[in-house]
Amino acid sequence: MAHDVQQDYLAVSARLDVPDEAQMRAAITGAGLGAASFVAGGGRPAVGLVTRRRVGAFQVTGSRVPVTAEIVMYRYDDAMTHGMGDQTFLRLTHGLAPAEVLIMREGSLVYDIRVTTSDAVATQGVFWAFHLARVVAQACDGIVLDPGAQRCLAPGAMASMAVERPETHITLHDEVWAADRRWLHTHGVQKYGQPEIDLRDVPTPLAREAREVLRQVVGSLTQGFTLRTGQQVLIEGTTPLITITAPTDMDHQAGTGRLTLVDAPTPSEMDAQSPRECLATLALGEARQLLAQGNITTALATIERVLTALPDDSAALSLKATLAMRAGNYLEALAQGELMEMRSPGDYRGPLACATALAAMSRFPEALGEINQALHLEPEAQECFALRAEIYARMGDSRQAAEDRSHAAYLRHYAAR
Repeated sequence: MAHDVQQDYLAVSARLDVPDEAQMRAAITGAGLGAASFVAGGGRPAVGLVTRRRVGAFQVTGSRVPVTAEIVMYRYDDAMTHGMGDQTFLRLTHGLAPAEVLIMREGSLVYDIRVTTSDAVATQGVFWAFHLARVVAQACDGIVLDPGAQRCLAPGAMASMAVERPETHITLHDEVWAADRRWLHTHGVQKYGQPEIDLRDVPTPLAREAREVLRQVVGSLTQGFTLRTGQQVLIEGTTPLITITAPTDMDHQAGTGRLTLVDAPTPSEMDAQSPRECLATLALGEARQLLAQGNITTALATIERVLTALPDDSAALSLKATLAMRAGNYLEALAQGELMEMRSPGDYRGPLACATALAAMSRFPEALGEINQALHLEPEAQECFALRAEIYARMGDSRQAAEDRSHAAYLRHYAAR
């Protein structure tokens, strides 16, 4: 069943006079947006401590998109932003030139733009509404306030923005959550009839990965993918996320709701409240790509970011041990393996890293003990059988080496099916 989706913009005029009715209609029609008609206004409703007078309105019907719009012109007794808190004003006007900020601070002639369309054509409605707001701003030399995205835009900036890109219509806020945590959340996804998205309690070193996750999820939502509470979200190369309903305050409400993405809890967990495991997996995937490209310095820096956020992450410690092995630093690789054994005693990758380093140093009996411990923890790990085959071969036990090679090959074949 189709539902209405609403877009709202405010254009704060740099002028005191209302533009000529015929010129405004011609600007809208000339932009290919559809037919516009003028309706004279009157009345003087009070809005809180601010009064405004309706001085007229335009009704617009889209020609190529099934959309309607009402542009109501109001003249405020004081500036439209009179009474707005300094912090809110600064956030909304961030990025504007001083002259443009002055328009927002002093402007009293305001064009209230409300666009309505169906969620079946929400994306086309978003593009159409943005184009209309741009035309109105150009006609009144004004600044557009986008309440959905919580920002202001000047006509020049709007003219250079690609209408089909999600970041044209959606903003991403990155705020402090705790001393070493961030809160990343969207504003503007509701324009597409979709819920706003949060990532809470994000370790600061993994904020870059959090932004990438939000970009991917938002990109899917703007293409028609839908999300609801309790739904699993899969980002390629990462562990699953799950959606939960986000708590909201006055500044973060959305008619379409707000969802938080968290790690899908393991069977031993009651719930999860952070996406850190997913973000760490994403970062380590990037580190492996960097290693494959020979960019060891950046790969190591990425691994260290993960370990700063999650000091006990076995995958990061294992990859760091691999880096040490490649550099021929076997003692460092052994130290990483021992650290894993201490911090995650149930993870086979700790004794595997130790066995790999010990074998490289020709300490075969110790290596054999470690690899057997790894196989005790993970009996079907083909890399463990492959390493044990190598250890047996170097110890002169060809029969045991052949058996382990055969089993490792079987496990590889089975895993590839």
